[in-house]
Amino acid sequence: MNIPHIVIVGGGFGGIYTARKLEKLAKKGKIKVTIINRTNYFLFTPLLHEVATGGLSHASAAEPLRQIFKPSRSTGKPLGVAVLQGSVKSIDTASQTITTDKCQIVYDYLVMASGAETNFYGTPGAEENSLTLKNLLDALTLRSKIIDAFEDASIVHDSDLRKKMLSFVVVGGGATGVEIAAELSELVFKTLLPSYGFSILKEDVSITLLASSPDLLSQFHPKLRKTAFNELIKKDINVKIATSVVSVGKDFVEIKSAVAIGLEDHTTKIPSGLTLWVAGVKPSILDIQGVNRHPSGRIIVDSFLRASKNIFVLGDTSTGGDGTPAPMLAQVATQQANIVFQNVMSTIYGNDNKLKIFKYKSKGSLVSIGKWYAVGDVGGVKISGKFAWWMWRTIYLFKFFSWRKRFYILNEWTLGLFYSRDITKIR
Repeated sequence: MNIPHIVIVGGGFGGIYTARKLEKLAKKGKIKVTIINRTNYFLFTPLLHEVATGGLSHASAAEPLRQIFKPSRSTGKPLGVAVLQGSVKSIDTASQTITTDKCQIVYDYLVMASGAETNFYGTPGAEENSLTLKNLLDALTLRSKIIDAFEDASIVHDSDLRKKMLSFVVVGGGATGVEIAAELSELVFKTLLPSYGFSILKEDVSITLLASSPDLLSQFHPKLRKTAFNELIKKDINVKIATSVVSVGKDFVEIKSAVAIGLEDHTTKIPSGLTLWVAGVKPSILDIQGVNRHPSGRIIVDSFLRASKNIFVLGDTSTGGDGTPAPMLAQVATQQANIVFQNVMSTIYGNDNKLKIFKYKSKGSLVSIGKWYAVGDVGGVKISGKFAWWMWRTIYLFKFFSWRKRFYILNEWTLGLFYSRDITKIR
């Protein structure tokens, strides 16, 4: 019998959760499943800001794919989800062939979950002069650059030059921007500053958060937005809302406030020894023919998350089912994974009458604002403070697949309550 081969492109939330749903059938030999990913691990991106600021080790945010998908040998054959570490170069939908940098794979059913990448919105100098936070390398690079800034500034006697070198600018007023700004404040003022004694003073260091929207965290209730704003101010962060970035240089960020919009020459340059760009993302676009795309670059799917009869698309790559792009959130991808699993199997067995329509239902959102504080909306209930922070950590902890990884992270988090952050320079 010809066993259907399902190939999943992408090892993020959408791809991994779909593969987990299919795993049981793959271990029984009823289907073949292959997951293709650039790295050999699943990256828990919501915790990257903690890795970048020494709150967690880099290993804590990653879980090896071959440990998530262990083959079953009870049948005498290593059945289960096969893992291929590689980059997809092109997808030929006519021959149903995927070309990677290592080999070619033929599929019967394709699940696209290739994720997203940083969106610089065409801002001059932004890509060349900013750091990003999308992968482990980004997180480790950011931490090293922050440490380097303190090392270099500690031997500079000119106070004005020190202040320029230790000016940190975070671009983006969404969840990632707020979380990394808060963690950066704690790393800089509570760990690095005491470590450098009197060679660097508190007034030498500045952190600026830029948001183009009139408020931070626009998905939240105005009360929670104000709470988040006030908490960041308490952490000595200079928050500028309704401020657009005009350009980014090697040592500056050119900005324009909302009141100056329309006044073409009315811009201001603020010093930046390190600029972090977390202002938004866009779908990762692979070379695949025979699909229709939304103006945003996402692949257009029907209400069953199908781009065609045998191609399913979910996560940041997909429009979401009703033609309007769904939020680029992990919870969207995990909900879509359930639908994709059911619809792939219904298609394989010819049960088109059992295809499920995808409808996104938000379970709420939580955003941490440093140690002991978070804001969130859970089931319509607005929460903030220590309880929200505890809930945020608990929910994230149980998103990991193995107890080994959960205990590993819990141990690091517990130690972090009593000891300062790790400032070991890895890169």
